[in-house]
Amino acid sequence: MQDLNDKVTGSSLAASEWNQVPSELQNVITALGQSLTAADLNQLGKAIAGYAGSGNAFVDGGTANAIVLSPVTGLQAPPQYTNLQAVRFIKNGTNTGAVTVNVAGLGVLNVLDQFGAALASGDLQNGSRYTIEYSLTIDGGSPGFVLEKASGLANDLPRGYLDGYILSNNAIDAANDIDIAAGSAKDSTNSADLNLSSALGKQIDVAWAEGGTPGAPSGGFPSLLTGGSPVNDTWYRAFVILKNTGQVDAGFDTSANAVNLLADATDYAEFRQVGWIYYEAPGQIRPFFQEGDNFRLATPVKDVDQLSNPGITDQIFTSFAPPSSIAYMNFWGRQIPSAGGASYYLRALDENTDILADIPTGTGSELGSVVKYVQLDSSSQAKYRTTQSNANTEINISVLGWIDKRGKS
Repeated sequence: MQDLNDKVTGSSLAASEWNQVPSELQNVITALGQSLTAADLNQLGKAIAGYAGSGNAFVDGGTANAIVLSPVTGLQAPPQYTNLQAVRFIKNGTNTGAVTVNVAGLGVLNVLDQFGAALASGDLQNGSRYTIEYSLTIDGGSPGFVLEKASGLANDLPRGYLDGYILSNNAIDAANDIDIAAGSAKDSTNSADLNLSSALGKQIDVAWAEGGTPGAPSGGFPSLLTGGSPVNDTWYRAFVILKNTGQVDAGFDTSANAVNLLADATDYAEFRQVGWIYYEAPGQIRPFFQEGDNFRLATPVKDVDQLSNPGITDQIFTSFAPPSSIAYMNFWGRQIPSAGGASYYLRALDENTDILADIPTGTGSELGSVVKYVQLDSSSQAKYRTTQSNANTEINISVLGWIDKRGKS
């Protein structure tokens, strides 16, 4: 619209000049999907409300690392970048490295985290909603866009959700390195989504540091925990953690709330436990295999080896398997002929029924190898007993693996 303020009292506007004024108003109204009508004198107000709600929404037509944003159909783009200008969009493609953005053809700028650092691979997930904000100085004193805290998939994952995040001993350094596969999970408070697009590699014997991939891991051990080094014969929880930019990392801790790990991981707050790691003498991670929530030891561990009179009262024992897990155990029992028949029990501390097996009277009476699933308490304890009290009764219990809740309530 031209400048009409130079017109003075008594002068007249040509029709083409006057039409500029209503045309501007009409264009705003119709752009928001309204049809002009004399029956509604609030159409301009409604259009302004529409722009206030959707004026910063854009469509990403770019690539994984080069975002190209266009206005939502019908809406006008801003004429220039302005400080603190916010832009909302749904990402087209998961980024694999540093990211740029061009909003409505106003110029290509870097998208950085709130500290001015380039985004890492996987910080922007395909189909996720993000908001970036223009800053005059974020890029080393030059303009750029700041990525606000990511919403993930609009935090759409259901309560307790966990998929992927499979742990494994690294093939190059199985003694100290853990590979963590890509995955998605709800955090421990069910308030945020943790989405990891590519695998991580973390070292349990090195102080925590951000990043790391399988074969080129970074540290995963908290500097505040046990002098900054893992202790032999100790269970460590494996966590994935979420940065305020949406970046996911991982590490180890004995704390159920990842307190020590988060003390090192600046700007990380949300967390989710995804498994357990056992560090044993002479300073190595015990080999294991994972399939979903099921963890199998490469070599079974003997919990009980009672070769003489295990007793007819409950015998509480501490299992090798981690606390509160469902351990599956190989149970072996035997009665020599002179002892007669017997019943055997292996169960959780709060159970009082469930006979594991009966061994009848007779020569060579033997239970053999029976696999039993047992819920352990928070101290990894369970109990066993027999119905025979003599030196001719024998029991052997070995842990084969466990089922882990992996942060599920």
